[in-house]
Amino acid sequence: MNIKFFILLITLALPFVQIHGQSNSIDSLYKEITQAHNDTSKVNAAILYGELILNQNPKKAKTIWEESLRIVDKNLEEKSQEEKFLKQKGTLLNNLAFIMLQEGKMTEALKYWKLSLNIQEKTNDQLGMALSYNNIGGVMLNQGNLELAIQNFHASLVIYEKTNHIEGRNNCLNNIGSVYVRQGENSKGLEYFLKSIDVEESYKTKPFYTATLINIGLIYSSLKDYFNSYKYFNEALNIAIQINDKKVMANLYNNLGFLYGNYGDPTIKNKDSVIKQDQKTAIEYYLKSLEIKRENNLIEDLPITLLNLGASYYKLGQKDKAFSFINESLEMSYKLGYPYNIKSAAYTLKEIYKREKNYKLALEMYELEVKMNDSLINEASRKASIKSQLKYEYEKQAAADSVSHAKESEVKNAELAKQSAEIKAKKNQQYALFGGLGLVMVFAGFMFNRFKVTQKQKEIIENQKEIVEEQKKLVEEKQKEVLDSIHYARKIQMAQIPNNLQVELSINRCIKK
Repeated sequence: MNIKFFILLITLALPFVQIHGQSNSIDSLYKEITQAHNDTSKVNAAILYGELILNQNPKKAKTIWEESLRIVDKNLEEKSQEEKFLKQKGTLLNNLAFIMLQEGKMTEALKYWKLSLNIQEKTNDQLGMALSYNNIGGVMLNQGNLELAIQNFHASLVIYEKTNHIEGRNNCLNNIGSVYVRQGENSKGLEYFLKSIDVEESYKTKPFYTATLINIGLIYSSLKDYFNSYKYFNEALNIAIQINDKKVMANLYNNLGFLYGNYGDPTIKNKDSVIKQDQKTAIEYYLKSLEIKRENNLIEDLPITLLNLGASYYKLGQKDKAFSFINESLEMSYKLGYPYNIKSAAYTLKEIYKREKNYKLALEMYELEVKMNDSLINEASRKASIKSQLKYEYEKQAAADSVSHAKESEVKNAELAKQSAEIKAKKNQQYALFGGLGLVMVFAGFMFNRFKVTQKQKEIIENQKEIVEEQKKLVEEKQKEVLDSIHYARKIQMAQIPNNLQVELSINRCIKK
């Protein structure tokens, strides 16, 4: 029966708060905070200063950011400066949320990231939005809400790709790959991890790139493709050596030792058995890992390397060294209080004692293994309970946010309806005014037209009157001429007709005759 080996799984890449440009020194930034003449410069310096000291002194970073947030809130009362300080508030809320997450206050962290996201959407802060989506996805991932985690990571990825932000893009791809691995979809996870290493040469010394290579190596190992696992572990190791990352170097030496010790030289394909040379190579890697961990006080990672080292020595028949390292692993696991490591050491010792036919000690180790397994089950149940509680709190908060959002929406809708009614009333007034002006113009045009027609008719009448007057004069002249002619004829006639005296004389003459 083969002795079981244990690979030290390096944690899959998790969401991170990106640090903004840090060209300024800590001293110059602190001087800017204390001596700045305006609040904008002071807050900008405080944001960068807090990010620089975050790893060494998170409490001080938190204090500085909280004070900056109070300054920003005070300035936000001045509407003329709203957008400038809103952007700063979004960044401060994001950074404070990260500290809350470190303090285990996941619900508060999520609340702050949501507030940050709302502000970033208002100010169209693209990179800020991408970062908030990514961090919210990280909280969802830790709470076991994988569907929401994927949604937020994808939302972040879209923005990072649009803005050509390589580091953010690759971090999102890494996080999405992590979600698929947790779902047991290793092939799909591998697809995203491979996408995330397609970067320029200048980015290949970044820590996130090393983490991605390790993740790829782990997945290939789970898929029993040890050749590619070895390939990516070695590539990651070369970068870790280049950037002098001791913790990563130590864990990678352990993992490479695991590959050699358990499966033989991965570069030789179609190998049927593990030979002694492979165990010696594995021991060389384990000893390098052990040396780095002890020199750099990486105590937490020591038990598994000690255990793997002891198992390889047992394979070579060096039992004294084997028991020495395995018992040291067990003792250190007890001190650290790590049930999984205790269980692993108990299992390995059980297998060895069975081979040695020391059934009494084998039984003791078996009982210890079962005990630790029960402890792990209880711990898993506790974590599941905590996760359920966190999920409940999240859903409760989400519901409260939804109600609050609904109320805000109702108020906003009422305000919008009021504004819409006012705008509509103003438009109606404008329409009425324009309509009245139009009618006035039409009426004025009509009156002007009537005036022109009347004026024209008046001219015609006057012309006709003149014609009538002339005709009247002509008639009068003709009438006068006629009358004069009649009078003249009458005069002639009257001249020819005898008067009364002559008639009487004529009659008298006749009578006398």
